[in-house]
Amino acid sequence: MSTKNVKKTVLAAAFGALVFAATWILVPAPLGNVNLGDSMLLLGAWALGGPLVAVACALGAALCDLLSAYAIYAPATLLIKACMVFAALGVQKLTQSLPRLLRLLLCALSAEAVMVTGYFAWECILYGALPAAVNIPFNLIQGGICTVVAIVLYELLHRTGLLRLLNEKS
Repeated sequence: MSTKNVKKTVLAAAFGALVFAATWILVPAPLGNVNLGDSMLLLGAWALGGPLVAVACALGAALCDLLSAYAIYAPATLLIKACMVFAALGVQKLTQSLPRLLRLLLCALSAEAVMVTGYFAWECILYGALPAAVNIPFNLIQGGICTVVAIVLYELLHRTGLLRLLNEKS
């Protein structure tokens, strides 16, 4: 394995750990508590991209579900979080000519739409459509908060030059 591949693997694993930690810690919000796991997922997608990041972030989030009271969500989380990374990367590729902030916003919104839709579908299977619909506002709030946090963090990393360090060739 080349040094470049080792570095990318280690950084992807680090983002998986960041997703786990940010998902584990709950932050008070208008409709209950939210976690910031998706902000780390988005940051990983934008900073590194690729299938390794998708797998690492999905595993970090699913592991958090398994170790908490939400183990029943782990299979869905694994799929949804990987799809979120791929959605963000796909929109990023399609919007390269747009200004950076608009591109980041569109990427985040597409990923969070996958999250809201995915958990709604999973909860429809588990509980039925009406109970599943009750969680849509909460998921929208969480997605909105994570979008703002991810964009702010990305801009900070970009402006300080730390993003360049992540992508330097070793």
